[in-house]
Amino acid sequence: MKILVIEDSQIKFNLIRGFVAEKYPHATVIRGDSYNSGIIALHEASYDIVLLDMTLSVYDSKHGGIAIEDMTFGGEEILKEARRKKIPAKFIVITQYDAFPRNEKEVSFTELSAELKKEFPSLVLGCVRLDASSTNWKQEISNFLTTS
Repeated sequence: MKILVIEDSQIKFNLIRGFVAEKYPHATVIRGDSYNSGIIALHEASYDIVLLDMTLSVYDSKHGGIAIEDMTFGGEEILKEARRKKIPAKFIVITQYDAFPRNEKEVSFTELSAELKKEFPSLVLGCVRLDASSTNWKQEISNFLTTS
């Protein structure tokens, strides 16, 4: 299994990579650490699964620096590109946030999850809230991978 992880946080990437290595030791894990590098990775190779952060830095942060420009719905924009380019991978959206600001109001994680599954039914397997203090996210990802 070839997995692309599009995640701008090194800490979250390490958690995800560690989980994948433990649960799926034969999987190959590639990282895109921004919106731009995620798009490039999707165009350059084929993946079975994409673990996709919703809020992404636009550009890679170099040498451990902090990227200053974020796209709140960068993951959604990547899904639009994947649909447009007919990329055959399946996506699991991962986020640490409970809510997202959109047009003067907030969209809850539950609402966003329902929207993404409705808008991208052939791409999105589901959405997972990653809470580093819990292991529930690991089981949720496993469940999505088992049913894909």
